[in-house]
Amino acid sequence: MARPSERLKALSGRFGSTELIELIGYGGMAAVYKAKDVETGRFFAVKVLDKASAGANQIQRFVREARIGSMLTDKNCVSVHGSGEENGCHYMIMDLVEGGDLKDFLKEKGGRLSWKKAAKITASIAEALAHSHSKSIIHRDLKPANVFLTANGRVCLGDFGLALIMGEGPHREEDGRVGIQVVVGTPAYMAPEQFRRPNGVDPRTDIYALGIVLYELLCGERPFLSDNVKELQKEHERKEAPFLSKKVEDLPTLLIELVDRLIAKKPDWRYESAELVAKDLQGIVAGTLKELTEDESPTQSNSGTYYENLPPKDQSRVGQASTARNQAVESNNPRDNKTLKVIGVTLILCLAVFITLYIATGTSKNDEQYKALCQQAKTAMQAEKFKDAEDLYSKAIKLFPSRQEAKTGLIKAVEAQDD
Repeated sequence: MARPSERLKALSGRFGSTELIELIGYGGMAAVYKAKDVETGRFFAVKVLDKASAGANQIQRFVREARIGSMLTDKNCVSVHGSGEENGCHYMIMDLVEGGDLKDFLKEKGGRLSWKKAAKITASIAEALAHSHSKSIIHRDLKPANVFLTANGRVCLGDFGLALIMGEGPHREEDGRVGIQVVVGTPAYMAPEQFRRPNGVDPRTDIYALGIVLYELLCGERPFLSDNVKELQKEHERKEAPFLSKKVEDLPTLLIELVDRLIAKKPDWRYESAELVAKDLQGIVAGTLKELTEDESPTQSNSGTYYENLPPKDQSRVGQASTARNQAVESNNPRDNKTLKVIGVTLILCLAVFITLYIATGTSKNDEQYKALCQQAKTAMQAEKFKDAEDLYSKAIKLFPSRQEAKTGLIKAVEAQDD
């Protein structure tokens, strides 16, 4: 990445109504100064971009970021209070947040946070997203480095340099007409649809990134870790995230389910709004939430076009979770007695149905079908078609719930998908 000019790092004097005090950071083509408003005495951050050394795309993004920042008025967003040109530079006057970013905070805390702290921070980020989405602004680059913490612990979402205003059409550098796929965002946190269509996104794209951030806060690492952008894209599109319940002990079941829903592959399976995410997280922290809020009417947008026809094995467990998989998740939360009772009652009812079928159709026919299903499942395991094997073993268990072969095979099939 290009570095700002030496002149840009040694500026002084007035920018708008502020007087520059000291350089506090730089990167790319811009530098950020601490500044003081000469009339009110209030401190701000002033971000400056050198017109002479910046290209047309950088200038376009800078001006767009300033405009977007001026639209944000929520306490959990970094707002822009003025912008313009001065001394050959574009500048914007922003809120000064001196507490550092979430990435550094995570390092200070040893790489992961308690589940309550992680949920509280994520709820605040969700509130910031809800505000930006209400203005038709999609952040597109949500990650810990772009979340800031004030000295008193308040969360502020910033760096809207890659943000998209819905309905304004593609940005100049992202229209795709030159035949080159443009990656806009940070691949480690990007939703599947964002890789393919950086302009074909909606609020659920940010919600996916929010889920990746929460996953990282809870267990200390992201679910997808490839260093290669193409490989990361495949993982986001096709690979299931490792179960949180196997990485962190004593997480609330509802929190695990919420993360699964946030990072669902298909946009329609995620939360429809960040406001609902914040509400559910706050309820989980308070211990008052009994079940996750259901969206009233999920909609199909351009962002879902690529995923509506994916085969079940490539889709998120949120949309097609089997009973066996759900039991595998819940078994890691033994204190959730309510869920275990429901599963137990369900198994008893299923067993009664199976006994009736057993008597009606005869042992011989079911026995042959059971053996055939187990053999097909073994073949699928050898071919590494683990989801197909899971389905076959589940069917076999329905015939003979007490037989060990299918039960053991089902466990192996589920575990193989998690590896």
